[in-house]
Amino acid sequence: AYVTLHSGDNCGNNLNQLDVIDITTLTAPSLIKTYRFKRPMGLSVVDKTLYLCDEGVKTFDVTDDNRIDQNMLSQITGFETYDIIAYDKGAQRIIMVIGADGLHQFDMTTPTAPRELSRIQVKK
Repeated sequence: AYVTLHSGDNCGNNLNQLDVIDITTLTAPSLIKTYRFKRPMGLSVVDKTLYLCDEGVKTFDVTDDNRIDQNMLSQITGFETYDIIAYDKGAQRIIMVIGADGLHQFDMTTPTAPRELSRIQVKK
């Protein structure tokens, strides 16, 4: 399992991390590894690809849970992100990302070359 913890804005803690947890035995989960990030929030995993909201969207190959930080495939920057949903649409992989400015869709079929498909802007 993959879990993000972040300090938020005013709570004073310094927990900004992705935890990888072995849940093979549900009654006795165990921490595999912790990775530090700037401010991780939502995430989604499809097959062995992790999409993480942190300084935009970071994409990782998670084939080896002990080397995630060494296997970043791409990063989409330029907007603040909160949550992400990834899914396969036939031969195409899509991610939907909620950010401060609205909803973005990206084609992630080639994870090293994300391509924005659409954006619905939201103004506060």
